[in-house]
Amino acid sequence: MMRSQRARVVAFVAASLFLVAGMAASEGAAPTTVSIAPATLPNGTVGTAYSQSVTVSGPTPPYTVRVTQGALPPGLSLSLGCALTGAPIVSGSFAFTISAFTSSGTYVAFHDYVVTVSTRSRGRGKAYFADDFERDLAKWNLWGPANAFTLVPGSSGQGASIAAGPSTTGPISSASEQASLWLNWPAAHAGAGHDTWYAAKVKFPVAYRATSGQWNWFMVWHNDDATGTYSRAYSSALGVFTDYPVTSHPGLNPRLAFRIMGGSVTSPQQYVVTLRANSLKRGWWYDVLVHFVWSPDPRVGLAELWLDGKVVVSRPFPTLYRHPSGATSNNAFGLYNYRPKAAWDASIHFDRVRIGPTRASVVGSTAKKPPER
Repeated sequence: MMRSQRARVVAFVAASLFLVAGMAASEGAAPTTVSIAPATLPNGTVGTAYSQSVTVSGPTPPYTVRVTQGALPPGLSLSLGCALTGAPIVSGSFAFTISAFTSSGTYVAFHDYVVTVSTRSRGRGKAYFADDFERDLAKWNLWGPANAFTLVPGSSGQGASIAAGPSTTGPISSASEQASLWLNWPAAHAGAGHDTWYAAKVKFPVAYRATSGQWNWFMVWHNDDATGTYSRAYSSALGVFTDYPVTSHPGLNPRLAFRIMGGSVTSPQQYVVTLRANSLKRGWWYDVLVHFVWSPDPRVGLAELWLDGKVVVSRPFPTLYRHPSGATSNNAFGLYNYRPKAAWDASIHFDRVRIGPTRASVVGSTAKKPPER
């Protein structure tokens, strides 16, 4: 008798559990645990765009995520909305923990990951962009009136000339005037994680006269519009400086100068290197080679300049800006004639412009290696 009653109880309980399970399944009951996916993250390559979504599943969405142990590969960032994006800038294996939190900030889950970043094959590489100006200016965006741009004899074959002055550009403000050939930032390869080389032939005609002060820009890595709203976050650029604050027209003792800018947009860092006074060569085709590792991190960013095959500067430095939101700036690139307003015309000539992933991709093997750091 007791055995029969016990059997009926067991059967009842089993049937009840089956019924409850069936109801839960039919009503799509939420899981009782929180999980983070995917199980593993894909590896990356230095300088190559990376994008991966992290998903959180649980009973009380929405969830936010953040790294709570270890560190992401430099160049990558994880948004609260679960997007892991960027472009790695350092090779190696990076272990980190991503944790999930409820909307009220309560911790609910974690997942450990390892991402390995490899170095892309350097080799000679192929230039991203090349223009010898043998036909026209169709590869560029133009800023300024049509008569500011002409095709002229180049270092070999044909080159391009950009003029500024009262008979061409006229003022773009009460204080300055400009004409430029420019490329947007994807074409310039001037965003976080990019390691990019820029080469050009540049000539200042015999009649060239620089305006007074620290300006006269002829190659500019121009900030994006959002970065440009910060008053002191200037662009990195090559220019012709004259004696300053001495004011004379034209400027005295012209010499080439390289301005490097980056860091926080609210507290920018600047480094300027200038050649000796009155050293500007007129009627001479300069071989200009610039190398940037693009990063707002001073431990990662690098700026290097060669003139006529000789190293002028090789300096670790933040080469992009970091915004208060955590976003990183990106830059366009252009050939410019950008100066304070002046009463005379002046032209700058350009030829054999290259942008590429390696030194060899833009100039072959003629440039000297940078000094050991």
